[in-house]
Amino acid sequence: MPLVRIHLSDEQITQLHSRLSTAIDISRQQFVHDVTQAVVDEIANTVPIDTGETQQAWLSESTRVASTAPTTTGSVSSMTASVDVEQMRYLEYGTTRMIARAPIRRALEAIAGVIDSLFRW
Repeated sequence: MPLVRIHLSDEQITQLHSRLSTAIDISRQQFVHDVTQAVVDEIANTVPIDTGETQQAWLSESTRVASTAPTTTGSVSSMTASVDVEQMRYLEYGTTRMIARAPIRRALEAIAGVIDSLFRW
């Protein structure tokens, strides 16, 4: 079987490492953004619509997330999504008179399964 050898100078190896590092950073940031967007969209689509206030808040948050880049510190990228609607905590956790609908937990569980399938070896 023929053998192929490629010789690279130290400078070429350094350039390859730099390009790889940049590509990984960009991909990680895009992944964090896409996951956050998917979770927020899922919540907006599944939150119960009684008055529409909660759904409208999540739709507004979806628009904000769509136009925002993740915060990156070193090799960690993050995004935060939230709404300031009082009844959201009651929808998520329930009350003594209402069962929990848990739209946030359900959206996170749904995306966790997708992420898990991406990183299975």
